Amino acid sequence: MGRSTTGADALSEAEVRARVVDDLVETFGGMDEPVLVVHELGLGRGSARADLVVIHADAIIGVEIKSAADTLARLPTQAGWYGRVCDRCVLAGDAGHVAAAAELLPSWWGLTDVDAAGVHQVRPTGHNPDQDHLALTNLLWMPELKTAVAEAGQAGGTAGMARSDLASVVAAAAGPRTGAIVRARLLERKWVDVADARGAVRVVRQPTPPKKVARRARVRAKYERRLLEDR
Repeated sequence: MGRSTTGADALSEAEVRARVVDDLVETFGGMDEPVLVVHELGLGRGSARADLVVIHADAIIGVEIKSAADTLARLPTQAGWYGRVCDRCVLAGDAGHVAAAAELLPSWWGLTDVDAAGVHQVRPTGHNPDQDHLALTNLLWMPELKTAVAEAGQAGGTAGMARSDLASVVAAAAGPRTGAIVRARLLERKWVDVADARGAVRVVRQPTPPKKVARRARVRAKYERRLLEDR
């Protein structure tokens, strides 16, 4: 258990990820409510990325993947980003890394070995005692924040506010309701499917944020105008 798998027996990051996704789909596929399994969700407004995140009405669950080829050098920093927004977290991957990570991660993190034989729970997940409401609201894009402000009961006086200010308003006004509001907005986002839906579960990746789409459209329009002027 304490040694990383080496040679032909070692799974690549892609192989570990595929096995974990299959396990998540099997685990949550029987739920009545929609469930998202999101690849590479940005955290901290792009400061970090979660390998996998499960989102449903009651929780955000982060999954950090460590294959045999990885190291644990960045794990404490990564765990900090996960801990700001996730209700529960799991480290999944090579047995040697999982054993070593037990000393580096908070006790509420779950631990899961992943090998050619399957996915094996080593330590169950607990509940994160210290989520950051502002970090949660920063998962939302501007249109989602405008809806969240109304849900938090603070729609008045927020017209023209910057994204960061709206996020602060939602976090302060919603308090312990912040998680539920953020999860509801994320579940309604127009994600990009990367596999066929299985039961209640969609496996997705992030779409391009609206602000970036608008910026690209402006650049394209400017380029097309120049082409017309040069004719």
